[in-house]
Amino acid sequence: MAMRRQASACQQLGLIAQQRSDFAAAERWYLEALAIAERHPDELNPGSIHHQLGRIAEERGDYVTAERRYREAFAFNEELGDELGVALACHQLGVIAKEQNDLAAAEGWYRRSLAIKGKLRDEYGMASTYHELGIIAAERHDYATAERRYRKALAIKEKHGDEKSTASTCHQLATSPTCSTTSTWPSTGI
Repeated sequence: MAMRRQASACQQLGLIAQQRSDFAAAERWYLEALAIAERHPDELNPGSIHHQLGRIAEERGDYVTAERRYREAFAFNEELGDELGVALACHQLGVIAKEQNDLAAAEGWYRRSLAIKGKLRDEYGMASTYHELGIIAAERHDYATAERRYRKALAIKEKHGDEKSTASTCHQLATSPTCSTTSTWPSTGI
């Protein structure tokens, strides 16, 4: 129990440092939490720690390390039956594939994430994945599909009152070359 609290404290300190964009400090805290988790694998899931280390690498533009960390998060979460952790790792692997212009791989990861989130009834989590799938469709110049995916994301984000994410999806819709100008726009006051 004490090890779990210590690892959790390290993770929280890492998260605070990450939110401050102090990635070196965040990485140190996450690595300390990972060392504890590796010494007590029956008590702690290192998947979430690998995920956060992946986020740090991604922020630094180190996609090779980010992908490795997300794959490790995926493997640990899958082994331990943490379906939400698997879905989150799949989503981030989609982000990395998209950043490397591998749209087919990105779409595959996003679809896998979406399927798991759907199974878990994680509607809010599905919104970000629909948004990313919209970007993939737009990159392929399939604007009708992009608009449908953005609208699915938008409906969920509006339902949950997430104005910042709603604005981001509205931006994607507004810049989509075939977005219908007679479409119904969001009901929020944005």
